Amino acid sequence: MKLKNWASIAEMVASLAVIISLALLVLEVRGNTLAVERQINKDHVRSILTPFIDPPILLSAMKKIKNVDGHDDYVQAFMESYDLDSAEAYAWGNFLLIIWMDMEQDFVENGPSDRLAEQIRELVRHPDVTLFLENFEFSEVFNSYIESLRVNTGLQ
Repeated sequence: MKLKNWASIAEMVASLAVIISLALLVLEVRGNTLAVERQINKDHVRSILTPFIDPPILLSAMKKIKNVDGHDDYVQAFMESYDLDSAEAYAWGNFLLIIWMDMEQDFVENGPSDRLAEQIRELVRHPDVTLFLENFEFSEVFNSYIESLRVNTGLQ
C-alpha cells in the first residue's frame, strides 16, 4: 500500500508539473504575441505615414520654412560639415533618427544584446552619426548605453 501512495504522489506531482509548464508556455506565447502585435502596429503606422512624409514637396516646404525660422543645431552642423542644403540635412537627420529610434525601441523591449551593441559600434564609427548623436537626446538609459559602448571601444 505504501508503494501505491508513492505512485499516486508521483503521478500528482507529474500532473502538477504539466499544468505549470502549460501555464508558463501560455504566458510566454502571449508575451511573444504582444511583441509581434506591437511591431505590426508600428510598421502599419509607419506605412500609413510614409507617403505623407516622404514626398520632395515636404522637404522643399521645410527648406523654405527653416530658411526663415532658422535650423536646429544638428541640421546646421550637417549643412556646414557636408555642404548640404537644409532639405538634404533634414532628410539625412530624419533617416538617422528612424534608425536610432528603432534601436532604442529594441533596447527598451529586449535590453542590451550583442547584436544591438555591434550595430551601435558600427554606426558610431561614422562622423555624421557622431554629429547626429551630439545634437540629439534619447532616453537617459539608452544614451548611457551608447556612451558605454563608445567608451569601451575607444570611439569617443
